[in-house]
Amino acid sequence: MKDTRVVANHYEADMYMRFNGGYRFERQLLPAAHEWCQKATMESLGRGNDTAVSNTFCQRWEMKPYLEGAAKGGHEVVILHAKGGWNNVHDVPLDTIERMKARWEE
Repeated sequence: MKDTRVVANHYEADMYMRFNGGYRFERQLLPAAHEWCQKATMESLGRGNDTAVSNTFCQRWEMKPYLEGAAKGGHEVVILHAKGGWNNVHDVPLDTIERMKARWEE
């Protein structure tokens, strides 16, 4: 059965890269972007909200803080594994995508 709930609290590290209404990736901001995403997610869960995170988690350890935070608050976790072909909305270079695929852990 398809889950049709709407999640109003959605976070991703790329949101931190939005400037003046546009998107601009800056590698040096990645640690701060992920810290912001984790904090915003935990605050949302702490308020009892259904919360979605849509980051590119290539390895299990990258998801660990989110899973631990959800478990700590007694929240159910649903992991969606996108397996299709998707538009590259942030113009990520193909070699970067290939490196991410090589790091993938099921």
